[in-house]
Amino acid sequence: MNNITLLQSNPPFRITPTVFSDPANPTVSLSDPYQTGGALPTGPFNIASVDASRSLPNAYTQNYSLLIQQEVLPQTTLEIGYVGAQSKHLDRSDSGNLASPGPGAIQPRRPFPMWADIRVLRNDVTSSYNSLQSTLRRRTSNGLTMIGTYAWSKTIDDGNDYNAGARAQDPERRFLERGPSQFDFTHRMTWSVVYELPFFAGASRSLQRTLLGGWQLNGIYVFESGRVFSISAAGDRANTGSGAQRADRLADGRLPRSERTIDRWFVTGAFAQPQQFTYGNAGRHILRGPITNTLDFGAVKNFRFAERHNVQFRAEFFGFTNTPNFGLPGATVGTPLFGIIRSAEGNRNVQLALKYSF
Repeated sequence: MNNITLLQSNPPFRITPTVFSDPANPTVSLSDPYQTGGALPTGPFNIASVDASRSLPNAYTQNYSLLIQQEVLPQTTLEIGYVGAQSKHLDRSDSGNLASPGPGAIQPRRPFPMWADIRVLRNDVTSSYNSLQSTLRRRTSNGLTMIGTYAWSKTIDDGNDYNAGARAQDPERRFLERGPSQFDFTHRMTWSVVYELPFFAGASRSLQRTLLGGWQLNGIYVFESGRVFSISAAGDRANTGSGAQRADRLADGRLPRSERTIDRWFVTGAFAQPQQFTYGNAGRHILRGPITNTLDFGAVKNFRFAERHNVQFRAEFFGFTNTPNFGLPGATVGTPLFGIIRSAEGNRNVQLALKYSF
């Protein structure tokens, strides 16, 4: 946080002038680039600053855990327990020159009307993480290695990283920003499996052993709860000079899982534009998007020739089941895609490779 370099973007260090000249008969000189016309940008300018207190302590995290491990089967252990963390002095961006909600032109009502937006860098965000975690681990035995993990967790904070996410809706009431973190996933499960197939490894026929023996299969499965998102108001309803404003929440807005579709992910009628010159009452990160469900699969075969020559063949299938992982729905009240999902990722991607080593 204390290594800030973006302040060099403030005027007068970075201002883009406009210069006019005829390429066929240039009259511009370095000594007077504006002699034939041109202009410097005029304010008010956007600027960046740091916390006026000049107190920018370094961020730190405290981790704590209590885990119990037990061998449940030969070569197989189960670990389960509590894992938590608290972080202090995380960075964020604040709006230091917003006009108060109300009618009239914005610029004269700003605290510093000679400037436009003032982006203030602060490091006063706090974050907490609490989870129940478990790990099932099978050490390599009979060619099989397996690791499975599951976490039931909650991450809460009161701000986003200063290079990502929206600023506080109302800088004077930042406690209203407290909510699930942008990377909060209630449930997360992973499985990783590597299996060396025993078939034909000891076949008597050399060709059969070479082509069919010694294959290794591997797979990675990931399941993740949906990402959180906020419901935004369209435009600057409070008339403060900031577009980072949330909608009014009239009802819960969540649909039962069986009723959610990509054409109606939540109850759009549960949200509305705030009254003019007011902030919306919806909280931060109150809804969740679709789950992530991904399976990657691969097969590896080594062909050894003589003592120092080896050819490895790899077939890798990312998104093996071709299951689409949908993106977040439109979350701005009154827009055509409000409550509708029109993005996805996770299309199957197949890679084949040969590697020769000697």
